[in-house]
Amino acid sequence: MGEYSFDVVYEIDAAVYEYSTINLILQPLAENAIKHGINQMTSRRGLLQVSACLAHGTVEFAIEDNGPGMSQETIDTILTMQSVGYGLNNVNERLQLRFGAEYGISIQSRIGHGTVMTIVIPQYMNVS
Repeated sequence: MGEYSFDVVYEIDAAVYEYSTINLILQPLAENAIKHGINQMTSRRGLLQVSACLAHGTVEFAIEDNGPGMSQETIDTILTMQSVGYGLNNVNERLQLRFGAEYGISIQSRIGHGTVMTIVIPQYMNVS
């Protein structure tokens, strides 16, 4: 097994492909899951799960890792930290500016079990 070896599982509901979203919203979440979750593990193989589904008029994307997890204190600050480029704060701000304050990123984590970052946006079709 390589130093940064992990598996990726995709669970994408085909109905999601009918809808649009803004660019560069999933890449920062996947990057964070790998860098701060999977790459921190030493005792088991990493797993990155990427899913997307429709739910109650929204499109929900989830990026889940089986890394070490994080504390609630870290979760509470992670979306407000300024970073260079397309960090989580930037993605969340862009989602809320485009769609409204009720949309954006949410984070759930359990120490020793991993983290799930979810993006919720309204269902819409870009007719350009």
